[in-house]
Amino acid sequence: MEVLGQVANQSARYALIERYQQKRSSETLRRQVTDVALFEKYLSVAGHITRGMKDDLSLWVGVSYGIVAGFQQWQLQQGYSIGSVNVRLATIKTYCKLANQAECLSQEEMSKSGDENISHKDGRNVDEKRAVSRVGKRKLTQFSFLSLC
Repeated sequence: MEVLGQVANQSARYALIERYQQKRSSETLRRQVTDVALFEKYLSVAGHITRGMKDDLSLWVGVSYGIVAGFQQWQLQQGYSIGSVNVRLATIKTYCKLANQAECLSQEEMSKSGDENISHKDGRNVDEKRAVSRVGKRKLTQFSFLSLC
């Protein structure tokens, strides 16, 4: 019976994430793929190699408030914009909530993570104290025609 319960729990985890992803637009899912991939990159820099977290909630076991807060700080150190950092944190928090629903992440860890988003006003203060550089080239190439005017 215990093995059957474990198999049923694993199936329920996959169903939970599939139901969540079915309700999201393709653009949201595309963004979340890159958000979770960056989170996995952060984890690998910290010494924990993980792939496939977007589709397997059991891989979220052990994600703590400190890891999420560290991810935020790491992004700021890498020069990402405040808006991008906040959007990625929202994605990670969403997947943490799903992992909690799937009983892969404890309620205790979930309750510790308050609202870590950086407000617009606070973001200006943060930006004044750090070197901000363009991380991606999307906007640079997308709006390069403006330099022709």
